[in-house]
Parts: sequence; C-alpha cells; structure tokens
Amino acid sequence: MNRRRLGNVKKAPALFRLLVLCLGLGLALPIRLPAAEGNPPPPKERLREIDRKLNPASFEMYSRLTQKRPNGVEETIVLYTARSGKGDALALVISPAKWLGRAALRKGDRVWVHIPGEVEPRSASLEENLTGGLYRLADFLSLDFDAEYSLSEESQDNDRLRLVMIPKGNGGTPYSKLVMEVDAKWMLPRKATYFSTAGTAMLEVEYGNVGQLGKTFQRPTVLQTRFGLNPGYTATWAIGTLNERNFSETLFTPDSLPRIGSLVQ
Repeated sequence: MNRRRLGNVKKAPALFRLLVLCLGLGLALPIRLPAAEGNPPPPKERLREIDRKLNPASFEMYSRLTQKRPNGVEETIVLYTARSGKGDALALVISPAKWLGRAALRKGDRVWVHIPGEVEPRSASLEENLTGGLYRLADFLSLDFDAEYSLSEESQDNDRLRLVMIPKGNGGTPYSKLVMEVDAKWMLPRKATYFSTAGTAMLEVEYGNVGQLGKTFQRPTVLQTRFGLNPGYTATWAIGTLNERNFSETLFTPDSLPRIGSLVQ
C-alpha cells in the first residue's frame, strides 16, 4: 500500500472528529411514544415492518460501543456503519487511534476486511472480529432481519410478540436461531437472543432508551448486550446519529475499503 493511500485513512476527517465529540457529549434524548393504534402487521410482513421501524433501507450511522470486562476494565470504540438499499453493508472504526481506519465490507455472503498498513483488503468471514472484542463482523455488518431470517414461529401475550426466526440459508448470519420479543403496538424490539447451532445463547440484546434519530425515526437508541460464552462481559451499543442516505454503488467495493474515511464525507 502506498503512503498516500494510507495517509487518507489515518487522517480522521473533520466531520468524523466533530461526530466523535458529539457522541462523547450525549446521545438521543429518551422520549415517550404516544399510544399506537391498530393491530400488528400480518405474519409475512412482521420482519419487514420491524426493519423499517429501526432504520431506512439505505442509511449511515455513528455509534459508540463500550465493552466491559469482568474486572471492570472498559474499552470504547466509535464506529461508522452504512448500508445500501441493495443490502450491502460496511463498517469503519474512527476511534480509538489504535483501531482507526480498520474497515469491513459485506456483499451478500462475501466479506472483506482492511487493516491500515496491509497491501490490500483480504477475504474474511462473519465470525471474525474487527477490533479484538467480542462482537463479530456479523454484528457490525448485520442486514435487515427480513433479509437474513425467516419467521418460523410466533406467539402473543397481551402487548408482547414473541418471534422465532431461522436463517434463510443464504450463507449470511452465523447464528442458527434468533428469538425476539417485540412491542406488539409499535413493532419495536425489546429483547433479542441469538443462538448457536449447539443451542447456546451467544448474544442477548436488550433494546432501550427510545429516542428521536434523524427526522422520522423514534426507536431504541441503546442496546445492552450480554455474551453467553463469556459470562461477566457486557457491552453497550449507543447510537448517536442515524440518517437516510443514498450511496454510489462504487462505495461498496473491496477497492474502496482503504479510502472509506474520505469517500463518505
């Protein structure tokens, strides 16, 4: 990799520095949702409805992830993620400095990772991680629930829906089952548990702090995560900004990964 290209990645754009500051100072303010009307959407539209309640089909998002070890030590990263309307996804680490410029791209069942200093992006799997933490690329590069899962079971208890989903078998998510508790009135997730093929609960995610993101989205802004195979480890995924944005298709290519920081300004 030449010095010029590496320099483009290592210099955090002014926009990124401003957003990192904003994320450090505060997040979306919690709000109270007004009473919803009507019934939940029919089963075949359940997952699609949840997806569009959480984010537009094509968007960019800045978030802060704080992982806490059993000994109390915390590590925080600031992450930029984007998704195209065609289902491609990318992630870029913009803080701390030791991870700055690390990026990953997902196109269908293909995944690539770029580490600053390496000659070119390399192929990877969704089970790998980007920053040495417990989150995997599958978590950073997740697609719509409707794109990755099929609804296999559902039940309702008053205002709560329990949805059981299984992968569509398209080589995507490494999880074998997802069980989600959903607010039946607003079709927003309350809790999601991701299982391995052995039936072990790998991730348990609780959605909280419903707040205003962008112009139209009232959704959970904080995701609290527990890791089944690593008791005592917890993580908080706090969303700072979420905006609808259309991208050029050339952004979601392996060749663009080393320059993502400058291309998304």
